[in-house]
Amino acid sequence: RRSSDLTLVGGMAIVKRGATLLLPMPALLLLVLFTGSSCGLREGDCEVCVSFLSRFYQFLKDKNVDFTSASIERELLKTCNEAKGKENRFCYYIGATSDAATKITNEVSKPLSNHVPADKICEKLKKKDGQIGRAH
Repeated sequence: RRSSDLTLVGGMAIVKRGATLLLPMPALLLLVLFTGSSCGLREGDCEVCVSFLSRFYQFLKDKNVDFTSASIERELLKTCNEAKGKENRFCYYIGATSDAATKITNEVSKPLSNHVPADKICEKLKKKDGQIGRAH
């Protein structure tokens, strides 16, 4: 290869061919991981979801709840039973209210049992049901 076809970035060689830039697989993976995807949450997205789940997670820790999916789901149903306004609407969308038509509470309880951050859970919920991201 000609030296003009190679560029060093972060100690890794990047090969250029014409206008196309080819990245070695590790560099490509890092690029994707650190730049995020266009599907991620933007500032202001899912405010109710992120706020509610962040406080709920802290409540679980403070109460020393066993971090199993089943125990988290029980606490989620109790908490949602007392929720009002926008938080009640969020609970409805995830199926944690008695009048909800669908139930995706496991999409909250399972990730929380693995200590997944609230914003990541909300990002996944938004992909499943766009109304969750608009519950504000």
